[in-house]
Amino acid sequence: VVHWRSLNEAFHSLLFTKTGSSEATTLLERKKINRYYQPMYRIVDEGGVHVKIAIFAFRADPLCFIYVMLNALDMKRRGIDVKVILEGESVTLIQSMRESDNKLFEQMVSAGLVDCVCKACSAKMGVLAYNESSGIRLCDEMNGHPAMATYLEQGYAIITL
Repeated sequence: VVHWRSLNEAFHSLLFTKTGSSEATTLLERKKINRYYQPMYRIVDEGGVHVKIAIFAFRADPLCFIYVMLNALDMKRRGIDVKVILEGESVTLIQSMRESDNKLFEQMVSAGLVDCVCKACSAKMGVLAYNESSGIRLCDEMNGHPAMATYLEQGYAIITL
């Protein structure tokens, strides 16, 4: 798991370095993710860098979730491959965001940024039927929950909020 402060340093180095990509590469190479480490980026063209981020949202606080939505949409706009995974209490937000007609949530869903919602937590929180009908994929590969290792193996850095 990469801490947000370290990731911000890496992004800043990647996006704003004037000395070329070797300085940014060195910074990112120091951010190894135990045995699942894969580079968080790959060069896509002469000037572009491809970063992969998986944001695991756990809290049901709508104010906190706004930051998940804003950052996911911003990362996508900047060309970062980002996925949002709803876990824990955050699985209840699908219904409340849709019922309140939250525009950010709808933008995030229509952009395909919500990768999945936890099946076990949806059942525990009493929103399984609603979430099944939402059109968002349910994940259950790790005893009913989405596995962070799945995303690590695909080269994603993980942020938890």
